[in-house]
Amino acid sequence: MKIFLLALAAIMITGTCFSQASATGVLQKMYSAYKGKWYKVLTYQDVIERYHHDSLTRVDSAYCTTVFPDLSRVDYGSIARGNAEIARSDSSFSFRRGKLFRSRKAEGDPVAFLDGVAYFNPFDTLTSQVQALGINLQKFYQTTWQGAPVYVIGASSDGEKANQLWIDKQKLVPVRLLLYSDNQNDEYRFDNYIPLGKAWKATTTYSYGNGELLFKETVFNCKVGTPLKEGFFNLRQFGEWHWAN
Repeated sequence: MKIFLLALAAIMITGTCFSQASATGVLQKMYSAYKGKWYKVLTYQDVIERYHHDSLTRVDSAYCTTVFPDLSRVDYGSIARGNAEIARSDSSFSFRRGKLFRSRKAEGDPVAFLDGVAYFNPFDTLTSQVQALGINLQKFYQTTWQGAPVYVIGASSDGEKANQLWIDKQKLVPVRLLLYSDNQNDEYRFDNYIPLGKAWKATTTYSYGNGELLFKETVFNCKVGTPLKEGFFNLRQFGEWHWAN
């Protein structure tokens, strides 16, 4: 009986430690899977549909370029119009009709790290960014999402109203993010992943506010390693060349 009780205690202690470490362990597993393997240059086109009370109100399109971890360019509509945004780690520059008309400090997207940026920074940065979203790394469980097994970081069971990140168990990519505040419930869904190089890209992203669809982004014509001319992000050389022409 004594041996049985000691063995049971050991199992309980091990289980407790595993539960406490699982969230961080999954992040480490995800980080290790793509650190040094995530593509450096990504180009694609997207269409963003905006909704109000579940009714489509606006549709925008763009040509997007990302050089990880902190350089991006978005050309809105037709490239010939010259409407674009160039963003660096700390600054953002807006062009209208081919002319620079505004520069400002980059606001930063608090969830951008989920789209590959995390793998170009130390692991501690990833855990800090997850916690900055109000996600409790001491909470963790496993369930299914759209028929596939997932890890859930930040909650202990289905239906818990806590900020949480859902990660596909096989691909190790984020598929759902839930953020709660006093009177607001925000949900992001990252769907229809396609393989790119040794990594992935979500080709459909949904954003919901209090259960209502706010926007849907559809990505297509994704390419990695697209050759970019040296002056592509140079403000003074804006409009001289674009990979889509």
